[in-house]
Amino acid sequence: MIKLIFCIARAESLSTHAFRRYWKEKHTPLGFHLAKKTGAVYFSRNTTLTLDMNSELNLLFGSSVPPYDGVGEVVWDDTTTIQGILENPALLHQIEEIKHSLLEFTDPNRSVIFFTEVDEVPLGESDSVFPDLESYKQKRTTT
Repeated sequence: MIKLIFCIARAESLSTHAFRRYWKEKHTPLGFHLAKKTGAVYFSRNTTLTLDMNSELNLLFGSSVPPYDGVGEVVWDDTTTIQGILENPALLHQIEEIKHSLLEFTDPNRSVIFFTEVDEVPLGESDSVFPDLESYKQKRTTT
C-alpha cells in the first residue's frame, strides 16, 4: 500500500479550536472527495491531543520541536492507482483547491507532505517482529 501523509501545523493566526473546526468542516470534505476520485481506499484526519506527555516524549527523545497539530492520511493499494493524478486536469483543479484551503488554516513553513510505502508489522501472538505476515494479511481480508 502507498500512503500520502500530511503533517500539518496550524496557522499561528488561528486558535486550536478554529484550526480544528476549519480542518473538519471545510478542508476534510475537499480531501475526502479527491481521495475517492483517485481510488484511495482509506482517508483519515488525526488531531494532536493536548497532553503534557507530548512534551515529555519529545524531551525523552531529545527533540525540542513542537508536535504537529495534526496528521492527514490517504492510502491507495499501489502506485499504479496514483499514476496520472498530476496529469488529469480535473484532478489538478481539485488539488489546487486543496492547496488554497491548506493555506487558510496551516503554516506551510512548518508542515510537510510525503508518500510512504506501508510496511505492516502485525502485533499477533508471536514474539517475532515479522511473524507469518502473509497469513496475517490473508486473515485480515477474509474477516
